[in-house]
Amino acid sequence: MNELDLWGILPNPERKVPFIPCRFEEIRFYPGFMDERQKIPTFYFLVRQKGLWGIISKTGHQQAPCIYDALSPKEDGRLCIGFEYRQGNRSGLIDAKGKEVVIERHERR
Repeated sequence: MNELDLWGILPNPERKVPFIPCRFEEIRFYPGFMDERQKIPTFYFLVRQKGLWGIISKTGHQQAPCIYDALSPKEDGRLCIGFEYRQGNRSGLIDAKGKEVVIERHERR
């Protein structure tokens, strides 16, 4: 859903996706992260606000704040297992809740 060049998500009761108001410059959908209890994959949305990327869950909760210059899924087969990020001169891997898994430092020259 697009309103005044901002994006949101229309509700979908069948997939338990609530209404998410139009507040993002861009939204990208990614399936993945196998839920060990239910044995079904869940999914997340990468969202961009004020030019920076973050992650929201399918219920619209902010998982990782919009603080990343770049954010992209790291896949293992067809499932997303984490998100590679770049933030200034830092890069690494975060999980779906925004917790850092791997950190690499790159010096700018």
